[in-house]
Amino acid sequence: MFDFSHARSSQQSTVSEAFAPPSVQSAQGVELPRELPDVTGFLVVVLVTLGLFVVPVGATIMQGPAIVAGLLGR
Repeated sequence: MFDFSHARSSQQSTVSEAFAPPSVQSAQGVELPRELPDVTGFLVVVLVTLGLFVVPVGATIMQGPAIVAGLLGR
């Protein structure tokens, strides 16, 4: 659960503080950069879907006119 007791403070924040990205602080008070979310699994699913379904279907559709021309050209 989220602890709302620390969400608001009585101090006024400046504009630069209000729009600054939140940073993570370690136990020593040193600011650590924010980590990006892990999207590796999502990218694997997208690439597999493209490779197995979208590209072969598109290639088959693009060959349609060539197949028809080959049949009619005999």
